[in-house]
Order: sequence, then C-alpha cells, then structure tokens
Amino acid sequence: MKTMSTPQARMPRRLRVGVCRGPIARASRHRAVRLSNVRNRPVRRFRAVSILEAERQRLARDLHDESGHRLTAAVLKLDHLAEYYAHDHAFRESLASVRALIEECAAGLHEVAFKLRPSILSDLGLIPALRSLAQRTAEVSGLRAAVSVSGVPRRLTAAVELTAFRVTQEVLTNALKYACASAVSIDVMFLVDAVELIIIDDGVGIAHGKSQTARPSFGIIGIRERVKLAGGTVRFRSESGHGTEVWVRLPGVQSA
Repeated sequence: MKTMSTPQARMPRRLRVGVCRGPIARASRHRAVRLSNVRNRPVRRFRAVSILEAERQRLARDLHDESGHRLTAAVLKLDHLAEYYAHDHAFRESLASVRALIEECAAGLHEVAFKLRPSILSDLGLIPALRSLAQRTAEVSGLRAAVSVSGVPRRLTAAVELTAFRVTQEVLTNALKYACASAVSIDVMFLVDAVELIIIDDGVGIAHGKSQTARPSFGIIGIRERVKLAGGTVRFRSESGHGTEVWVRLPGVQSA
C-alpha cells in the first residue's frame, strides 16, 4: 500500500523539527516568565514597602509641620482673646474649653504622626525610639512595656532600624488588642554581625480560642514579610494562657 504524503512529511527536516519544537519552546518561555516573576517578587514587595514608608513619612511631616503649627496658632489667638476679654469670666471659660479641645486634637495628631513615622528614629536611633514607643504605649493604653539593652548599642542601617521599630510596634498592638496583655518586655541585643529582639508579653497567647491549624493573622504575616525583606528571621512561640514570645534577628551592619 502506498503511504499518503502529508504536508508536514514533505517539509524539509529542519522545518519539521521547528514545527515540533514550537509548543515546547512556548512552554519553556512561559516557564521562564513564571520563574522570573517568582524571583522578582521580593524586589517588588521591597519597593512596595519603601513606597509605603515614604508616604507615611510625608503624611507624618505634613501633620506635624502644617496641621500642628496651625493648631498652635489657634491656641495663641485664643490666649490673646482671653486677655482682651479678661473682665468677662463666662466668655473666658468658653475660650478655655475650646483651648482644651484644640490641645487634645493636637496631641492626637502628634500621636498619629509618631505612629506613621517617628522622627526620633531617624534622629536618635532605634533604642530611643523604642523607649519612646514604650512610654507612649503605657500612657495611652496602660500596657507596661520595658526596654532593656545588651551589647554595645550602635546606629544600624535605616531599613533595619525601621524594621525593628515596626515589628515592635505591631507586637505591642497585638499584645494589647488581642492578647489582653498587661506587661511586655522588649530585649534588644547588639551582636557583632546582627541585632536581636526578644519581645515577651503576659497575655493569653496566640492560640487562645483558636485551633492549632488556624491561619496566621495579618499582623503576624506582616511581621514575617517585613523581617524577610530586611534579610532577617523571625520565630513565634506561644502557649494558650501563657503569653507570647517573638524572636527577631536582623542584620547588624552599622550605618555609614
């Protein structure tokens, strides 16, 4: 029987090989694109975090410089009015109540600006910023937070200092909001090539009221992402009713 000739069979060998390799080549290109996306994912996340922090810094500066100064000017004008109407006791009391409201609003703006981007972090470094955070947390919420330092403190890179501060900030928020903690210890250890944080609270623990297979919260996910982007490692240890320990190790390269 005579074999039927197909268009592909009549093609030169090098063209037939090309036809066969077409789908394989496309699959290889798709695979390469997927691998490239996976490899570049940390870079994109780092850029996203950097953009977010830059926006936080801008908002904090605007709140402090613009809104804060305007509120201060309003308080000064109220003081001038109080002096002008010194004889009117009732009116002066009204001005005093308005002044108190403005001062309360200004304090709230300063607190928001500090949470967005504390200037003390860039000006004085990690340890003063953590101590300020602990003091503010105690004043606002009553949560007792103590900071202890071992090793020789030094200025680290801006990215590492910011990561350590944000992680501590998030852990304090979780301890107060979810763990119902009353006290937190923050231990900072400066090693030769790293800095470690050990944060322990006396709350109910991460697993309290949840199954052991429950998915981690967005706060824990955010902490892991931040530490990973900074080139560090983080571990959580918690038992129901026995508090939570967060251990973080970050590169300890000194800032230039």
